[in-house]
Amino acid sequence: MAAAAPAAAVGTVQMIVGPLSVSNSLSPKFAPPAMCPAGTKVLGGGGWAQVQARTPESERVVLSEMRPAPSTTGGRDSYEAGAFELSPGTTANWSVQAFAICAPPIAGMHLVVGRSISSNSTQIARADCGSDNEAVLGLGAQILGADGQATLVYEFAETFRVAQAKALEDADGFGGIWELDVFAVCAPFPGNYGTSFGLSSPTTPNSDPVQVAFSRCGNGNGSKTLGIGAAINIPLPGIGLQVVFPGSQLESAAVEATPTNANWGPTAVQGICGD
Repeated sequence: MAAAAPAAAVGTVQMIVGPLSVSNSLSPKFAPPAMCPAGTKVLGGGGWAQVQARTPESERVVLSEMRPAPSTTGGRDSYEAGAFELSPGTTANWSVQAFAICAPPIAGMHLVVGRSISSNSTQIARADCGSDNEAVLGLGAQILGADGQATLVYEFAETFRVAQAKALEDADGFGGIWELDVFAVCAPFPGNYGTSFGLSSPTTPNSDPVQVAFSRCGNGNGSKTLGIGAAINIPLPGIGLQVVFPGSQLESAAVEATPTNANWGPTAVQGICGD
């Protein structure tokens, strides 16, 4: 994705690590927000559902929420994350953690929210920045009303101005109405705007229960990570995102929360980059 519009400057970008939530076997669970420093604004972020000790049950916890939370009262911005267990659940202790990407204010930056509310087994939500002179800097998504019975499988900058999210009901389905929201932090194009992209290995559909992808900004595009997206190619019910980590090496991980022998994936990670 390239930009022809005049570039907006992005100041010093910081990745803020939020505190771990309490560790126990209760579900759902929400992390304490990752708080941006005073004088900065949230661009994007991610989340990590962490299960103590890697066992087959470790895959049964998935992220349900990753969202930028700009302050509307003049306080500090933050990024929030939540997770829940998917059937058949786990008795293991687990926690969830949020990560915020923060930078000095950018003139014209604003948050756009897209929403899908239905009883459909698959839901897709889109958030459009609304102008070809603006770009998605960071994004997020959340599931509401189907705790433990739907998974996030996609939150990506679909084009330079559109963020899209997708969620699936689990293998048992969900009989009620539920909601999928997608969040796009939009602003005038930064310098050297572009995206990086990585796939898990193998790069074709397979039956590995955990699939992890890596990428980083700075390879032919901007050197600063402004946001991160993640996706599962060929998703199946009961498979969801467990890690979306905006470190110096960007990482996404998807897991079989409900075990299956079917092929799925690969998992993708997207860096949204600029200067």
